[in-house]
Amino acid sequence: MSLDVQMECFFNLAETLNFSETAKQLYISQQAVSKNISKLESKVGFPLFYRNPHSVQITPWGKQYLELNKQFLKDCRSLLEDYHQANNRFSILTLNQPDFEPVKRMHPFTIPGTEYTANVHLEYDTPAFGIERLLARDVDMLVTIDRFVQNLPGLVIKPIYHLEAALLVSKKHPKYRPGVNYLEFKSEAFVAGVTSHNFFETRDSIMRDIENFGLEPRSIIIVSDAPKALETVARGEGIILGSVMARAPYESDIATVPTGIMNNIVCVWNENLGKSYSDAFADFLANEFEKAEKDRLGLLLEKN
Repeated sequence: MSLDVQMECFFNLAETLNFSETAKQLYISQQAVSKNISKLESKVGFPLFYRNPHSVQITPWGKQYLELNKQFLKDCRSLLEDYHQANNRFSILTLNQPDFEPVKRMHPFTIPGTEYTANVHLEYDTPAFGIERLLARDVDMLVTIDRFVQNLPGLVIKPIYHLEAALLVSKKHPKYRPGVNYLEFKSEAFVAGVTSHNFFETRDSIMRDIENFGLEPRSIIIVSDAPKALETVARGEGIILGSVMARAPYESDIATVPTGIMNNIVCVWNENLGKSYSDAFADFLANEFEKAEKDRLGLLLEKN
């Protein structure tokens, strides 16, 4: 996490003197607030707050630190925004999955009303960290699946593409055959490519995500990223939840088994703090997904 997020936690906690209320206002966990305050205290070298089970109080050193940094942080934000606007930098965070290939290979985007092309910077992260980074203004837009996001105050959530969820399974799997019901794989090992190193936290997140699909995996295999997850599936060692649109580099080895459950790919950004052209960029991405689907259907027709 950036120093800016730690400072946001510090400024807010100095006002509320309540970890739970600060977590609520910043849309992060209470544990994340505590962790960021501790990191900031380690950096500055002195305690910012007195804590006990019943109350939180700012220390005399914390009060001085608060006054010293208010104007500094405001000036830094203004300078950073001027820099981003001058360079037309637009940062996107998405999932590193085959379903999001159109985001990775999109054409240049011209900012409406100008002659300038946006300098699009693409990053990958998990949905939980994606929302956290968006709220912290580390990125301008999050492109993800609607079931991973909540309707939070101040966020715009715009659906850009409707797709059917599917299991990605090896064509060599003994249960696989054309037209097979996806629930025949419900107890198979589930593979996830994630960046988190906390297995138990990640496992709980995965189970919450797949519970509406009726999946009851006998085990969860966590690998470092999406390509490794696809390699694992191609070897027949587990299944992945993706979409019928997913086109993996292992297409000859992996089949998509439709679930009949529909999801939306959505663009998410800060309503008041996002770039002025965020909505236009979301429409631009919607067209990219439409083009990708037409290409996919064209390839299917060629094969048949």
